[in-house]
Amino acid sequence: MITNNPLILNITNHVTTHFVASSLIALGASPVMSDDPYDAFELVAITQGACLNIGTISSHQMEVMRKVLSNPNAKNIVLDPVGSGASTLRSNSCKEIIASGKVKLIRGNASEISSLAGLSATTRGVDSTMATQSVESTADDLAKHLKCIIVVSGETDYISNGIDKFRVNNGVPIMAKITGTGCVLSSYLAAILASVDLDTKSIATAVAFYGLLGEKAEIGNTGLGNYRERFLDAMSTIRFDTIQSELKITKL
Repeated sequence: MITNNPLILNITNHVTTHFVASSLIALGASPVMSDDPYDAFELVAITQGACLNIGTISSHQMEVMRKVLSNPNAKNIVLDPVGSGASTLRSNSCKEIIASGKVKLIRGNASEISSLAGLSATTRGVDSTMATQSVESTADDLAKHLKCIIVVSGETDYISNGIDKFRVNNGVPIMAKITGTGCVLSSYLAAILASVDLDTKSIATAVAFYGLLGEKAEIGNTGLGNYRERFLDAMSTIRFDTIQSELKITKL
């Protein structure tokens, strides 16, 4: 789906940095990572989008994110609110990032989206304890309020800008067992934003394509380690136009 090889800045989860970088390359984008405030500020000028992932958030990393957001050239910003609601630092960091007014898309699980909306939410670390369907109306309201696209990931994915709404049913359960698949999706969506106009249908299509790649990777899989490599292979070898008819997207 990506044709212009956008350069995407990632201020991301230290646990998944390598997988995110490798996956972006496989999907047709170019990654750049930074962990220094001034380096990140300068990189904004040459990048076409950025993903801010709070999976291993710290006071230092939050300062890096502030610098990215303070650059007037910052664009196509995606927030991955990993574990929002699980700790004060995570919740407050998300609130500050959102308050910048520069976030174009938020991708999280149901518990994280509920937390961002100020509703009661419980998490098991970074895992959701809620089903996607339970927060669809919440996602709609949040999208309208923030004027951005909300992507709720789960067994079923829900994508909304508050007006245009889609459900996606591609993907397989094993994807949730591989550390970093959510992080990759968030960064991938930053690359999609850099490739097309801000369009909810395009985002839904990208989410479905990503899930379908996960389905293809499961064919012949022998275990978690094997699946991770097969998923990376699928991202690098399967073209969108060859499996487009298998996308399971419902417009609501």
